[in-house]
Amino acid sequence: MKEFWVVYDYSTGGVWGIARAYSEDEVTRAFPELTVVHKKPNWMDSDGEARTRSISSFAVDDPSTYPEWLRVLIAERASR
Repeated sequence: MKEFWVVYDYSTGGVWGIARAYSEDEVTRAFPELTVVHKKPNWMDSDGEARTRSISSFAVDDPSTYPEWLRVLIAERASR
């Protein structure tokens, strides 16, 4: 598996995460609301990266690893 930086852009900000998947396509098929970013954002320092890794890192194929914000996104998608 590879790591992919992802962001959910909600217009006034964004939520960042790190998705573990076999391909970028696997990430975008599973979560069309997310944008795959090909490198860590320039503004994010090492503390921000460590925080993202600890609270917002997940495996695409393992729902038990999904952070709360992603679970909310999935629930909102299901309710539409």
